[in-house]
Amino acid sequence: MPGFLTKLGLGSPEISEGIAIDEIQSSGSSSPKGEKDEKTGGVSSAHELSEAEAARRLKVFKHNADALWDPNLESDDLHAVDEAVEHHDKDGENHLVNELMENSPYPEVRAAVRNYDVDLPCNTIRMWVISLLMTTIGSGLNMLFSLRSPSITITSYVAQLIVYPVGLAWDKVMPNRQYTTFGVKWNLNPGPFNFKEHAMIVIMANASFGTGVGYFTDILQAQRGFYKFNWGWGFGVLVALSTQCVGFGLAGLFSRWLVEPAPMIWPQDLVNCAFMYTLHDNSKTDPAKTNGWSISRYRWFFYVFLGSFLYYWFPGYIAQFL
Repeated sequence: MPGFLTKLGLGSPEISEGIAIDEIQSSGSSSPKGEKDEKTGGVSSAHELSEAEAARRLKVFKHNADALWDPNLESDDLHAVDEAVEHHDKDGENHLVNELMENSPYPEVRAAVRNYDVDLPCNTIRMWVISLLMTTIGSGLNMLFSLRSPSITITSYVAQLIVYPVGLAWDKVMPNRQYTTFGVKWNLNPGPFNFKEHAMIVIMANASFGTGVGYFTDILQAQRGFYKFNWGWGFGVLVALSTQCVGFGLAGLFSRWLVEPAPMIWPQDLVNCAFMYTLHDNSKTDPAKTNGWSISRYRWFFYVFLGSFLYYWFPGYIAQFL
C-alpha cells in the first residue's frame, strides 16, 4: 500500500509538507455551501488562496500527473500550470486550482458531472417504493435470463430509462398528502420527481443487478447441481449478504483515494451521469458553449432514441442481410 500511495503522489515529500487529500476533492470543498458560480459553471470559492499556497497545490498536481503519465489529461492544462507557477500569476493559479483540483481536470467529466450540490429531497417514500420494486423485478428477470443460452442481461441503463416515466407518473397521480408514522413525517408526493431520487434508484438497481446476477448464485448453483449440497435458504441469504458486503466494504475503504479526489475518472459511470442530466435538465442550450448547437439535451436524446428504434426494424426484421 505505501508504494501504491507513492505512485499516486500521496506519499511524496510535497504531500508530507502539509497538503491533504481533502484539498483535492471534487465536492466543491472551497465553498461551505456548494454555491454555484454561474460564470464558471463550477463552485465559487469562499476564499482566495495565497500565491504560495496555490503554487504548492499546483506543483503537487503536476507532480502526480507526470508520475502517472495520465493519457486523459490535456497537455495544454499542464503547460498552463507551468506558466502560472513560473510567472507567479496569483489569479491564474487560483483559477487553475478551481478548474483542475476542486473541479475535475478532464473535460469529459466536467461536461457530465456537476461539482456543486442542489438541495432536493431524495430519501422519499417514492424513491424507496420504486427502487425496491425495480431491484426485485430486475434481479428476478436477470436470474431467469441467466439460465438460458445465449443469456440476456438487464443493466442499470435499462432501469434508468424505465424508472423515469414511472417517477413522473407517480408525481402526476399520487396526492400531495402528509402522514406521520412512529413520529416520522413523510409525504406521499414530495414534489416533482428529481434527479437525486432517480440517482438513488439507479444506484440500488446497479448494486443488485447492474452487472447481471450476483456472484453468489454461481456458488449456490454449483453446490446444488454438481455437489448435491442443499443447505437451505438461510445459507443462501448469508452467502449473498457476505459476498455483496465485501464489495461495498472495499469501496468504502478506498473511496477516499479512488472516489473523492477530483482527478479520479470512472468512464463507465459517465454514461449514467450524462444520461441522468439529459433526462432532468430541460434548460435551453447556450450556442456559445456548444459550437452553435441550440438543441437541448433532452430533445437530442429523443431524436436519437426515435431514430435508433425505427432503424433497428430494418436489420433486425425487415432486411436481416444488412
